[in-house]
Order: sequence, then structure tokens, then C-alpha cells
Amino acid sequence: MKTPGIVKLAAVSATVALLFEASAGAQEEIPTTSDTVTRTVPKAPPPLFRVLAHAQSRCPFDVPVWLDPRSRAYLLPGQPGYAVGLNAAYACKREADAFGDRPARK
Repeated sequence: MKTPGIVKLAAVSATVALLFEASAGAQEEIPTTSDTVTRTVPKAPPPLFRVLAHAQSRCPFDVPVWLDPRSRAYLLPGQPGYAVGLNAAYACKREADAFGDRPARK
């Protein structure tokens, strides 16, 4: 005579076996990194520098931009307004782009 616990265990085992066999034939498509584009945005804004030489020492292989942290827009060297004004400062272009800052519309 079988006890109720053994009967329940046998039923659960049979159900698990059926589910396993059914899922073994099914293939789930897993998206690859080329299918999805993700962009990580740093939590902290790029460091700002009042002196061009300090920005250049921070990013020697990058372009120092003139970044306005309020509008999150920057100017490139040679553009009108570059290095002018008290509300902006120098920053590294790659760091500004990574944070989501954009070129100014001028």
C-alpha cells in the first residue's frame, strides 16, 4: 500500500518530467548585443575646469569643449562664444557626450 506522500511525489515527478521534455524541444531566442543598443549614462556630470590647461591634462587625446552645465550644451574650439561667459567651463568632449550633453545649436 502506497502512502499519500509517495503518491504526491510520484505525480510531481511525472509532471516535472513532462515539462522538461516539452521544454527541451522548444528553443528560446535570446537577443544578442547587436540586436539591442544600450547606452549607459554616467550618474555624475563630467568634471568642469575653469582653466584650459587643466582640461587638456585631464583628456590629452580629446577635445576640450566649452560646456554650459545648465543647458547641457557645449561649443567646440573655433565656434563663436567658445571660452566666453561665466556660466560655462571647459570639459572633455567624450565625457560630456557620455553624460548626454550635446553640441550647441549655433
